[in-house]
This record gives sequence, C-alpha cells and structure tokens, in this order.
Amino acid sequence: YADHLREKQQGGVIVDYKYEPFGIRLAQHRCHYHPDFMVVYPDRFAIHEVKAYSKKTKKPRWEDDAIVKFKVAASLYSFWEFWIVYFNTDTGQWNTSSSKAQYLELMRRLQDHETYFKYCLKISEFGTKNMIPFRMNSIQKILHSVAEMQSRDEGQVRIIVLKARRAGISTYIQARMFKYGATNFNKRSHITTHSKDTTQEMFNMARAFAEYYPKHIKPEMYYSGKSELRWGRKEGGGLNSSYSLSTVEGSEVRGAAIDMLHCSEVASWGHRAREYATGLMNCVVQGHNTEIWLESTAQGVGNFFYKEYWRSDQNNSAFKPVFFPWYMMDEYRMDFTDENERDEFMDGLGKEDRYGGQEEADLLEREVTYETLDGEVNFRVTPEQLKWRRYMIDGNCQGDLQIFHQEYPSYAREAFVASGRSASLPCSVCPPA
Repeated sequence: YADHLREKQQGGVIVDYKYEPFGIRLAQHRCHYHPDFMVVYPDRFAIHEVKAYSKKTKKPRWEDDAIVKFKVAASLYSFWEFWIVYFNTDTGQWNTSSSKAQYLELMRRLQDHETYFKYCLKISEFGTKNMIPFRMNSIQKILHSVAEMQSRDEGQVRIIVLKARRAGISTYIQARMFKYGATNFNKRSHITTHSKDTTQEMFNMARAFAEYYPKHIKPEMYYSGKSELRWGRKEGGGLNSSYSLSTVEGSEVRGAAIDMLHCSEVASWGHRAREYATGLMNCVVQGHNTEIWLESTAQGVGNFFYKEYWRSDQNNSAFKPVFFPWYMMDEYRMDFTDENERDEFMDGLGKEDRYGGQEEADLLEREVTYETLDGEVNFRVTPEQLKWRRYMIDGNCQGDLQIFHQEYPSYAREAFVASGRSASLPCSVCPPA
C-alpha cells in the first residue's frame, strides 16, 4: 500500500504520507490505537487502516476489537477522515470503506449475543475483582442455545433452571436482559430476588455494565430511583426501555407490563412464593418474544420451586427445565502430578465410604448430552474431576458428602434431597424415577 500511496504522491493526489506515525490513546489503562498510515491531502488529513480482503465475504477481514478501536478513534478525532483500505484480489484494485460503514458493520455484529457480551459488557472476575470482558463459559453457552432455540420455536422463552454454585446462571440472564433493554425500544425488564442484599448485588452488576459500556455506542441512559436503570432521556425520547429490580413480593410491578422477567433464588421466596410468582408472571404476555426465567439452587423438597421444576420435567408446564451437573464446569478438576499418582487414585476409586463408595466409582465416565445451536455437546466425568471432588469433600464441605451433594449436585434429584437433608421422600412430593 505504501507503493500505491507513493504513486499518488508523485501524481499530486496527496501531499505526503507516513507509516505508523503515532499512537492514539483511546482510554485509560494503556488502551491505544496505532493507525497504519497518516495521509496528507491538499485540503485534509486522513487515517488509512490497511486490511486483508476475504474472498468468502467480499469484505475486508478483521477482528471485532479492531473495529471497536477504529470506531472509537474516528469518534474522538472527527476532524480527520478515517478509511479502511484493502486490495480486492477479485478486481485487482485498492478499495476503501469509511468509518461509517464500519460502524454499521459493528452494529450488525453486535446483534450476536456472544459478540455483544464480549465487547460491550464487563464483569468482576471472581477472586481478583478485576473488570474483565464477559465471555460465556460452557454452561452459559448451552443455556443461551436453549433460550434461543425455544424463542425460535415458540416465539417466547420460558425456562426454569436448577443451578449449582458459581455456574454463572444469574450473570448470563442479567447480561441477556441488559442487552435486551440497551438495544430495543419500549422494553421493560425486571428482576425479583429473595433478599435486599441480593437485589443490591445484582443492581451493582447492572451499574458496572453501564459504566464500562463502550462510549461511542452507548445509548442515553439515567437512573430512576435506587433500583431502576432507564435508557432514554428524562424529558422523553430515546429507547424508552427500563431495567428494574425488587425484592420478593413484587408489589412495585404488579399490574405493570413486563417483557423480560427474571425470578432469582425462587426456592428461598418462602411460603408465599406461589402468590408472588403468580403476580409477577401474569405481568408478562404470552408470545411476542417475551421471556420468563425462574432459577434457584435447591432448598429442600415440597416448596414452590421444587414442585414447578418437577412439573416442567414431566411436560406439564410451559417451562423448559434445565439442570447442569457440577462436572460441566471447566475449572472443577485437579491434575495428577504423574502417572503413578493417577494409577494409585484409580486403584482406590470407589473404596472409601467418605467419598460415597460405589457412588464415586459410578460417577467415572458418567455422561450428559445437550442440544445446542451448533449440534450436540457431551460432558463426561474424568479422574481429574473426581480428584477435585475428593478435595472439595475433605475441605470446603468439611468431610460431609451430603454438603457436596447440595452444593455440587450430579443430578436434579440429588440436589433437592441433599438440600432437604431427607434420606427418603414421601410419595406426595417424590419426583418421577
């Protein structure tokens, strides 16, 4: 491309050009953009970014993060022109594309949830508390597929999730709801939790989404009260969408129309859970791409969440039941130091009562399969995961196998029984075998 510019300079089309002349600071913490060329025309300056040409898409080929940096730079330095240049191998000519075209291309790409989450939303990393881009884990990707397939087939989402600890279910639903409000007109999303602390924690996540949202594509927004985020302007106009939270009773939203509802930790809603849930769910119309999410860890047998989960499991409900066993989490494994340790571990598998005896042996190579947008995905228990299981039973679970079953269930029945500390279930509340 430098040779091409040299010819233009000799022909008097441009005055001068420089390759990688400087870096442009886009934000704090060393976020910079380094343009390929600064080009001086007789009447203006321009930035030229050179990209390869894709024969498949017939467009310049580059990554989403590069598009974001290019667009941010173009918005910060609007007194310069910003152009993408690429050599079209089909025509044998250099072609150009403006920053506006790249902005439209970025908007198109951000319709995809995974791309949107990665480049628009940031979450607090567990442990370090650093703000990092939200990248879906394997469980979140499957849950996303379940929701998208149900939306495609039924025109709505109705999902009930029995969850284990730290699987990221609530994070995914919140991110999905935030995207829904930030990219659509006249939509209302609402979350109801079991406690004020949890409500505040979830709203803090929404605040972080808003605070770290890319400035050049951030819609107008403001806070209305302590637990409501609105997109639009106070005086009217804009997206006119909202994202609000309440605690359990839902009195704040009774009678109001809701497009996306998230009921969190429903098993902890108490003896009036059915009444609260009924009032909230009847604020959501059928169809029209509306969504209702019920999620909770297990809190014993016989409560509202327990009954609704097994009712959906028997296909007696509009809700689709979803459960993810502990061994689907990528980080729930421990490597062996060498083959001798592994062989010794395998020899002792299923022989110690404190690890469940035969239960432990039966878990090896236990498999679960899920249908996703990209086809079937399978998860199988490995010796490395069983080593982690022993470590957690001895440590975090204080040597109590039932605590492990409650916090990290292998199947749905185990979660409910362990959390209820019941060795056997009465027939009136027993799920199907």
